[in-house]
Amino acid sequence: MTDHNIELTRRKILASMGAVGAAGAGAGMGTTALFNDEESFENNSITAGELDLKMDWEEHYSYPQIYDGFGDPTVEDGTELDVVRDDPDDSRYVGLPDPNNPVVWANDEDEPLDDGRSSLELYFQNTTIEAYPDRADGEVEATFTSIDSGGNPVVENPCDALADVPQDLSTYASEGTPARTKNADTYDAVTDAAHPLINLRDVKPGDFGELTFSAHLCDNDGYLWLQMPGGLTESENDIIEPEGEVDETPEAGELAANVETALWYDEDCNNRIEPEPDDVVALAVIDTSSSTESNLGDIIDAANALVEDLYDATQENPGLDVWAGIVTFEGTGDTNNPMLANPIVPVDTYVDSGGNGQFDGATYLPAESLGGSSPIPHALDVSREYLNDKAGALDADSGNDVEDPNKELLLVSDGDVSIDTSGLEGFGELINPDGTPFSFDGNTYESDYFDGEANGSDLKLPNPDSPPNDTATAEAVLVARDIDGEPFVPGSAYSQPAGPKVDNPDGQPTGYTKSDPADLSGDNGITVRAAAVYPAGAVPTTKDLARDSMMAIASGDGAYYDVPTAGGADSGRAVASDILGGGTGEDVIFRGTLPALAGELSDGLLLEGNQGGGCYTAGATHCFGFAWWVPEDVGNEIQSDSVGFDLGFYTEQCRNNPDPTGPATE
Repeated sequence: MTDHNIELTRRKILASMGAVGAAGAGAGMGTTALFNDEESFENNSITAGELDLKMDWEEHYSYPQIYDGFGDPTVEDGTELDVVRDDPDDSRYVGLPDPNNPVVWANDEDEPLDDGRSSLELYFQNTTIEAYPDRADGEVEATFTSIDSGGNPVVENPCDALADVPQDLSTYASEGTPARTKNADTYDAVTDAAHPLINLRDVKPGDFGELTFSAHLCDNDGYLWLQMPGGLTESENDIIEPEGEVDETPEAGELAANVETALWYDEDCNNRIEPEPDDVVALAVIDTSSSTESNLGDIIDAANALVEDLYDATQENPGLDVWAGIVTFEGTGDTNNPMLANPIVPVDTYVDSGGNGQFDGATYLPAESLGGSSPIPHALDVSREYLNDKAGALDADSGNDVEDPNKELLLVSDGDVSIDTSGLEGFGELINPDGTPFSFDGNTYESDYFDGEANGSDLKLPNPDSPPNDTATAEAVLVARDIDGEPFVPGSAYSQPAGPKVDNPDGQPTGYTKSDPADLSGDNGITVRAAAVYPAGAVPTTKDLARDSMMAIASGDGAYYDVPTAGGADSGRAVASDILGGGTGEDVIFRGTLPALAGELSDGLLLEGNQGGGCYTAGATHCFGFAWWVPEDVGNEIQSDSVGFDLGFYTEQCRNNPDPTGPATE
């Protein structure tokens, strides 16, 4: 294939800008904003529907109180958080922004406000100065929930809601519509102009910032390169006291050489480098109702790829333990009963079930489980209880090596929730394939009572106009937020804060034995992942129901997967990669000074991809973290100096393009 033919057939998108957007991120630091779009890229164009790359982001700055309207992030509701500037030499503390080179440490195991959140969580939330998409009210927090003209929340698909650039860089969140955060860091009220993404007015030793940006390939798999178009722009600006006493090179700025950076694959999209392996206990809830029957092949392919990659990780990391189980839906009898198709066992049980050292396939789906209804709230609730019990027992058992495992719950469904609320069928119990109650460690599992309504509000999620089973889906979302401990549609009239959720069902049947059926119950802190499935050739409304419902149920943007778009096996690999983001340690792409980073990115750096050969899967989220900091021992020579630069993505289609050329040839 000649270069000419590659140019004609390659589907690509190229951009460089002063903020994260459809294909890039801008970053810089100093006393002035130095980010601008690179005019040399203006003739590149996007071919809609061919290779569509969308972006979202979250930015942190260590001490944003220098800006009007920001408060001290180390204080919450008048309580000082356990955040220190000297190494505490204590495993309870997490070093930021790079655990290998921290400038601040925050306690991750205390509860200063008795609401379940640690000082680390509160501090990290308080340092968030921008997110996309964000709403106009409430805390700075990325959300895919907009409010329609009737005041109802609508959950949007990433490929509909996320940023294109440069046009979206000056689009701010308005009443009910998520977009860019509008505050003193992002918007200049005097000039009525948008600030670039990282817009630091006064950098001091000990300051740090962090930006995690996520990429969504909406149509086709693609290669991704990261580059720094134009390199660094440095300026000494004015020499003022006391800089003049120590600056030996007044003709050049010193800031860039004194800025340290880290760039990494942020697999779990949590804005932090995960340095050590964490054990994993996971439970997959697979919707085997009749509406998903056409997707069972993809579901099985995804499950096989998922456990094979999890197993491979345990072989590559001998200290890593991964346990996994499978829940399906019963097709006969009490249609609200979830069924345990396979209990939580070491992941190698799936890989070598025949004892022959070969991969035998991940899952079986018993024939009697096909068909029936979709009692998603019940399945999530009992799965939460069993997952917590199993993880706790493994952690407490000194006879195995599982220690403080990450707890993961994966729901695979078309999002069409159906519940039988007649008689005692308003709740369900976890059963064995033979119909008997499943028991673990002397415990059986019965869900809370669910009536198919998100009681206490008229909330309907998603598609509030006329979707099927919309209130039942809203109830499933409420349960998911109770399981992960995250807020329920924050910033809306229907919001419930982080912590236990309340559902208040009416008409509970005689004989119901739960002591407090109005309160959803159980420990939270479990990551809820959601994979959408829908029939091939489905009409847009069916696709939207699956995508929007599962997006709402997922704990966050990085926990949502579109199986038909990505394909079964690639979806499974994407889930495994994200689960292992905190389980194998995240790969750091680069550590070093800002000028050294500029050299690394000068010709474009091909990112490794989540498939073989460097390809990134469409329909999944791919997060990258970038942190900068100025060590505390840097002196006054950086005073008044400034430096600016752009970060940009370049992408080419993977299909029919085995030898991508990358941005260096453009």
